[in-house]
Amino acid sequence: MAGITKDARKLNLAQSLYDDGVNSWLAIIAELNTEILEINDILRGYAAGDTRKKYQISTKQHSALQDRFTFWTQFMKAPDKAVAHINDGLKKQNKKSSKNETIQHKPQLAVFSPKAK
Repeated sequence: MAGITKDARKLNLAQSLYDDGVNSWLAIIAELNTEILEINDILRGYAAGDTRKKYQISTKQHSALQDRFTFWTQFMKAPDKAVAHINDGLKKQNKKSSKNETIQHKPQLAVFSPKAK
């Protein structure tokens, strides 16, 4: 490692992180592709009011399945837009969490007033 410059190490780290991210992304899409038929079946059965146990899901479960199905359809139509949408959401989430952290970590200071109350 002594012969590798600092910039080359950063580049190698960035490339490996990118590769890991792409591999994870492809794994998520592959998993979703195998589940999409089952998700579609459950959503159709729920919408039709089927009384079998498989279709008796809560509203929370329904919205989660609907979100997964919507994501999959958006990804199949335009993968770049779906990835950009996720990226924007993560950026917003990161900004919100960083703002909350800065507010929470501010020290509480005592302010003394020369006027009697």
